[in-house]
Amino acid sequence: MSSTNTISFAQGLQPFVCGGFSAMLASSCTHPIDLAKVRLQLFALSTSSRPSPGFVGIIVEMIKKDGIKSIYGNIVLNLKKKIIFNIIYIIYY
Repeated sequence: MSSTNTISFAQGLQPFVCGGFSAMLASSCTHPIDLAKVRLQLFALSTSSRPSPGFVGIIVEMIKKDGIKSIYGNIVLNLKKKIIFNIIYIIYY
């Protein structure tokens, strides 16, 4: 068996690791957008007499009220979910 035909364990894992990290990067970029979307949906369901804030207004209000950490709240759970689902997706692809 020649060494040119064998793939090392690290080379075999490379697509899965790269796919998992790319999913984490994409999720960390889109998490604040998704969080603002959910808050806008909840604001529309509330019976508040205030006018509906815009998308940017929601993000600015979150940062003013709770700090910059508020737009990345619960991102750890989201990252765990994304990396696991993406690795499974790559395996079955």
